[in-house]
This record gives sequence, structure tokens and C-alpha cells, in this order.
Amino acid sequence: MADPPSGAQVGALLSVSGLRLGEARNLELQDVDLNAAVMTIRGTKFGKSRLVPLHASTCKVLADYIKRRNRHWAKRPVSSYLFVSNWGNRLDGGDIHRTFYALSRQIGLRGASASHGPRIHDTFKLFHLSILFKASVSSHSTFRAVSLGKHEERIREMLLAKNPGQAGEYPILAFAVLGAQGEVERRIISQPIAARYEGHHVNGQIYGGAMWWISTSSHRNIAFSSGGLQQSGDMTFIAEPWSEIGVMQDASVALKRKYVEPCGPPDAAR
Repeated sequence: MADPPSGAQVGALLSVSGLRLGEARNLELQDVDLNAAVMTIRGTKFGKSRLVPLHASTCKVLADYIKRRNRHWAKRPVSSYLFVSNWGNRLDGGDIHRTFYALSRQIGLRGASASHGPRIHDTFKLFHLSILFKASVSSHSTFRAVSLGKHEERIREMLLAKNPGQAGEYPILAFAVLGAQGEVERRIISQPIAARYEGHHVNGQIYGGAMWWISTSSHRNIAFSSGGLQQSGDMTFIAEPWSEIGVMQDASVALKRKYVEPCGPPDAAR
């Protein structure tokens, strides 16, 4: 039965959220709050729950899926899991992998007879690297803080080859950006900044409800590699109020100086 097509939706959610496959399979309807644009991930490998922000486009797709799911199972028993099989129980992990393999062959990411190819979470890392790369090659003043140097060519090669690289290569760390009421703030897109963290070059930018940091050091960034996106797909989001994030504080100071104090340059982004 093609309605509702759960396998493809799971793959799409994994590629934009950083969830592990098991976490996506364990999601229940009560764990998805489309009004607040967050998912609650329960019983992680550390025994704690965490919130994962959702982009507006992801909320729209999930809302459509849930609507079709409810209509499809309106008069039949079905489990409380968000993604269910044609039998109404939790979607099987093997079905998700087979759907991903079929779709990756259709769009050319995997050869027709290839036994190896991209993993489900590879596209998530490549997506963020593509944003960083485009900022580096852009001549627009908005992206002047991003200069990848020798890393620019390496990331270009990775993107062309659809290769996310080794586990510790350009690791990604993220902070969920919270609004005044504790909701995920999805309206903010910040200018990218460059900084140093424990001797490592890092680049950061807010979009999609999170502050994304990518380490571009030649040597291994242990903090980013251990606390950020894992090859397993596991990723922990640390929640921070938008007013406490350095780049937003700097923007606030700059605006106050422009409209209230007509003197002096704005502070440099941290």
C-alpha cells in the first residue's frame, strides 16, 4: 500500500534532523509538536530525553504525512508510533534501509548493482558542508568572515564525490536556538562568523533553528568529534536562548549603536 509512504519520510527526516535510525523509528505521535516545531527524543543512549528543532519545511511535510496517516488508519487499529508499516505496527529498520538504497540508486548516488554507497546520514553532513563551501567561495560581503584556505578544495572534492569524509573530518556541532518562550526560534538566519575553539578554526552560522559550528582545523578537534554529529547519526543539540548566543549579542549591540548611539563601530563577532 502506497499510502502512507513511511519509509521515504523516515529517510528524509534523518537527512535533515541528525536523528539516529532507531530514534526515528521510536518516535510516537505525542513526541512531535508541530506548533512549537520540536521533536522530543526519549530514552537516548545516555538515558535522557532531548529536543530536536524542526525547520518549517520539515513541519509542513510531517503535517501532511500525519494527516494522511490518520486518514489511512481512521477505522483500523494502529500503533502510536509515528512511522508505521502497512500492518500498522512500528516500521522495520530493514524496510527503511531498502527504501533508502532504492532512492539513492534512482538519483544516482549509488550504482544500479553497487553493494556499497552513501549511508543515510551522509547527506546531512554534506548539506552543511555545502553551505560552508558556498559561503567561502562567495564574493558577497555577507560571507567575508568565511575563508577556508586549503580546506576549500578538499570540501569541494568531498561534495563532488558525495563523500562525507572520515569520522573526525570537519566535525559538526549544533546548539538549538530558543526564543523568549522556550520555543525553537526558526526565523533567524545569521551572518556566518569565524572563531577559534581550543586552538581550532571553526565557522558558525544560525539557520534552521540552530547555531551550526563546523571545525575546519587540520588536526582532530576532539570536542567536536565526540560531542557533535557521529557516523552512527547520533547528534546532541544543546539548547541556548537566542539572546545568549554570541553572534546575536553582537548583532544587538550593533543595532543599538546604529539607532541609539551614533558613534563607534560595532563589536566584532565572537
